[in-house]
Amino acid sequence: MPYANNNQPLIKALDQLAEALIQTSHSHYLFMIADMVGNLKGPYSYSSTLIKLFQQNQTGIFFSLDDNDSQWFNVRITSQMRKSYNISTGNNLPIGRGFLVRKGKIEYIQIPFIQPEQINALAKNMVVKQ
Repeated sequence: MPYANNNQPLIKALDQLAEALIQTSHSHYLFMIADMVGNLKGPYSYSSTLIKLFQQNQTGIFFSLDDNDSQWFNVRITSQMRKSYNISTGNNLPIGRGFLVRKGKIEYIQIPFIQPEQINALAKNMVVKQ
């Protein structure tokens, strides 16, 4: 959350990374941002090279029916889409359901959901076996 907290050293480092990605055509890199859209639309992010780069690519995943989230990727969840995906009214999706956006095209997706305690048990099991 560097933008929400106005962490200038981190914001500067992220913008330098964005500049490097732009110069290399970023064709062989996968870079992800995980944050709330509200944090990415704050006053400190408007001039960020990294945020601009992500918005221009219009590629990502979001797990909400909130218009603010879909507008980040320049797409809309229409009532016709809600009907075809059997999505009820409101802004909540079932756990693990979301939308994958690639260059403005949208797909309804399902990702696996693992409870935090299951992750901890798996990690302990892996450490024991090694």
